[in-house]
Amino acid sequence: MNKKDIELLKKFKSGTILHASDLNNIYGVLSKIAKQTTINLKSKPQWTSGATVTADSLNNLLNDIEQVFDGLGFEKIKWSFGQFKDGTVLKAEHLNEIVDKLQYCIKKII
Repeated sequence: MNKKDIELLKKFKSGTILHASDLNNIYGVLSKIAKQTTINLKSKPQWTSGATVTADSLNNLLNDIEQVFDGLGFEKIKWSFGQFKDGTVLKAEHLNEIVDKLQYCIKKII
């Protein structure tokens, strides 16, 4: 992990089209954090272009972030939006909160 990993986590703007590569990038950084800190993540999602992003896949991402925070002894995460439900609109603010948590984590371990 290094400061370049923080730069990989871009902020999202309202109305931005979300690409599979954006979610895969977020999960890739999370995986690097977990690997460096010997935390074994439960899920290994891979989003594909054109596929529907499901509430389950997003909740797995949140759960994995929580697992890393717990494994590192950080304060328990309280997502402002709770958990995703089928039909929930994924907003830029949700993604930015996820990115913020990962950036915080990187800054604490480098």
